[in-house]
Amino acid sequence: MWKRWFLGKGSIQTKLLVSYVLLIVVPLGSFNLLSNYFSSKSVEEQVSQNHLKTLMQINEKIEMVMDNIIAISNIYYLNDDVRIALVEPYVSKSFEEAQRLRALNQLYANYTYAFGQLKYRVNLVGRNGFEYHSDDSQPKYEAELWRQTAWYPEAVRKNGSIVWISGPSTEMPLRTKGKHEFSAVRLIKRFETDRELGLLILSIDEKEIQRFYESAEIGQQRIEIVDGQGNIISSRDKTRLFENIKGSAVFEKALTAKSGYYIEEVDQKRTLVTITTVEKTGWIIIPIHRLVNCLKI
Repeated sequence: MWKRWFLGKGSIQTKLLVSYVLLIVVPLGSFNLLSNYFSSKSVEEQVSQNHLKTLMQINEKIEMVMDNIIAISNIYYLNDDVRIALVEPYVSKSFEEAQRLRALNQLYANYTYAFGQLKYRVNLVGRNGFEYHSDDSQPKYEAELWRQTAWYPEAVRKNGSIVWISGPSTEMPLRTKGKHEFSAVRLIKRFETDRELGLLILSIDEKEIQRFYESAEIGQQRIEIVDGQGNIISSRDKTRLFENIKGSAVFEKALTAKSGYYIEEVDQKRTLVTITTVEKTGWIIIPIHRLVNCLKI
């Protein structure tokens, strides 16, 4: 029919118009649609990579803090004054106790200066009854109290290696109620006999970690840090601390992905989700809850 019409009596103007539409407008329109589609995909890819790069930079800063905590822990773990304080018989308010406390205060002052950007707290709890707290306001605690904590068997199993504690204050007797800290805990043993001498606990405030991501430019997404059990352990919204998101699609995907990004529909909005993992602790950095479309395409 179209062939008969085109070769028939139709006007030249009409034929030219139809030819223009079929040969120029339609192909150009199709080309523009395809071009816009691939262009939008390119923008998505670029934005996704930029967001992941931002998270990786945050990850690196957190890893540096963990490296510093490990370094300080090693210094105390191998220090002679620490071991003497935990090995020798303890007499409260004695001259020997004053000497040991003075030596440990000097040790703390030296490395507080050396790691000036890091605010940390040191606690030593000896099986011999000796205790040292860099924060003088800390009360005394018997070593037996620590043996009742949920993480103590893990510290025993690690046999001197660090156990990271990121749970609520009930998991760490020295913490102030309502204050959230991360702690690196390890058993100190006598090298010659493998006898347990006590516990070394280094702690930093959760806000020391929060400062690395709270000003990150990642659109309107909010970053939160989650431990391997799905507990939110760091967030600008403190009401969300220790909320468990295990079983959520974002968390389950983060467990398998470890690092990367993907785009999905959340509340009918296309949303970018980026993921990265802090290797030393197993913490997962992800934007969760109230996810919004951060791609302006």
